Parts: sequence; C-alpha cells; structure tokens
Amino acid sequence: MDNNNENQSTRTQIFNAAKVEFYDNGYSKGTLVNIAKRSGTPQALINYYYNTKKQLAEAIFADFTQRIYDLIGIYPHLAMLDNLSKHFIYSHIFYGLVFPNAAEKRFFKECYEKKVEYSPAGTLRRSQEIYISGNENAISPLETRILMSLQTACRNDFTSTVFADGLDFSSPAIINMMEAAVARLFYISETRINKAIVTTLSNIGAIDTSGISLLV
Repeated sequence: MDNNNENQSTRTQIFNAAKVEFYDNGYSKGTLVNIAKRSGTPQALINYYYNTKKQLAEAIFADFTQRIYDLIGIYPHLAMLDNLSKHFIYSHIFYGLVFPNAAEKRFFKECYEKKVEYSPAGTLRRSQEIYISGNENAISPLETRILMSLQTACRNDFTSTVFADGLDFSSPAIINMMEAAVARLFYISETRINKAIVTTLSNIGAIDTSGISLLV
C-alpha cells in the first residue's frame, strides 16, 4: 500500500470511528481518546488529520451534506433544478433524517450549542450558489457579507426556538418556514420561494434516503 492509500485508509478509520463514538456518547462526551481506541490509531494521528474534535465533527457534517447533494444529483429531474429548490430538498432530507433519530438529534444539538459548523449555507461559496446565483436582484459583495451574517443569526435564532419549544425540526412546515425566511433576506421573490416549496413537497417522498445517515 502506498503512502497516499495508507493515509486515506487511516483517515477513513478515524472518521468512521468518530461517527460511532459520537453516536454512542454524543459530541460533548465523545472523546478523541475513545476515537483513537475505536480506530486503533494513536491519538496523535487524529490530531494530525483533523486537529480538533470540532473539525472532526465538521468533517462529518460536510460529508453528510455532500452525500445528500450527490443523492439529489442521481435523479435527473432534480439535478436540473435551480440551486434554491435543491437546497430546500436538501434541508428536508437533512432534518428529516437527523431529528427522528435520538442519537443523531443529540449530536446535532450539542454541535449547535458548541458552534460546530453544520449548515452548508453557512459558507460564502454555498450561499452564493443558493441565494446569489440566478437572483433577479443585483447584490454587491458588501451586501453579501452582511446578508451572510443575518442568515447565520436567523438560522441560530430559529434553531434555538426549535430546541427551546420542543418543535419537530423534521416537520416539512417548519423546514419551509426557516428556509423561506432565509431566502427572503436575500431579496428572493415569493414566486421563486413558493416554487421551491411546491417542487420540494412534490418530489421529496420519492427520494430513497435509505443508504444515508449522519452517524451510523
């Protein structure tokens, strides 16, 4: 096995062990020591590949996000949709998978509380793809940065309310309310938002998500 393959194999072992550790013990009580034991690798290698527990958790969310978008891309009629509609579908899949699972919901909640980046819309690049590309309104770079901050605040406040009030974040109505509110920040028209909602609700039931999970 060459060095590149060996490095990838070690990284994968650590990554998979971390998902099991976080599933069993949550983010707060999950430890790099336990992940090292589960993966059969020295803790120093975990620090080398992922640096911190937070970065490891963020890698798990990033991988989960990519697998959902890859899944959407498998369906030709969905792959052709605009980025806003794809993001609505993504959110329904994401929260629809995570929140009904007690262990994954706990992991999500603890990561949210520890300010682990879990949202694909949290990055500038992803937000530009979702909210700026194809937008009927011209948005300057300064406005984009400001709206990014407002988006983060909106999502955080909404998520706090969901947990404080014990709401079901996998509910289609709640997901649509959150994503519609964020889209409005970027001056996206109600026509486009409503189209994204209708497209999502008419397609989400036919998407096979059986092979995807956040942790295990």
